[in-house]
Amino acid sequence: MLVLTEIKELIMPQSPHAARLVLNVFDGTRQLLAPGVQLLVTIIDGNRHTIVRDYFKSSSLDFPALPVSGNFGDEYTVIAWAAGYQQAGFAPVRLSPQVVQVVDLMLLPKESAYSFAQARWAALQAEHRVALRGCG
Repeated sequence: MLVLTEIKELIMPQSPHAARLVLNVFDGTRQLLAPGVQLLVTIIDGNRHTIVRDYFKSSSLDFPALPVSGNFGDEYTVIAWAAGYQQAGFAPVRLSPQVVQVVDLMLLPKESAYSFAQARWAALQAEHRVALRGCG
């Protein structure tokens, strides 16, 4: 899934030394993080240099020209954090001028709990008969 709220078309980087990364940040309900939430994004290259570390107010971000060099330095780490949420990240994100890399991260609330409200016993028995064999 490619989600861009501000850019309408997919444009490849214009330089052989730049790559494009699209970051989408979702909340625990699988919806894009609410508009206006201060999102701290950190992007670190494979050489452990911090390329981006800034706050954003959008949950779908486009980084159109991240530097690449054709070696292990192109294996990036992408981290997102917002107040009230657990930090999330992904690595390695292998960047290339030929591919638009999309990273989807989900931030879970710090104060969260499991909810089994929709897990009715009859529905579970009907849908997962083999897994529940011998459970009553």
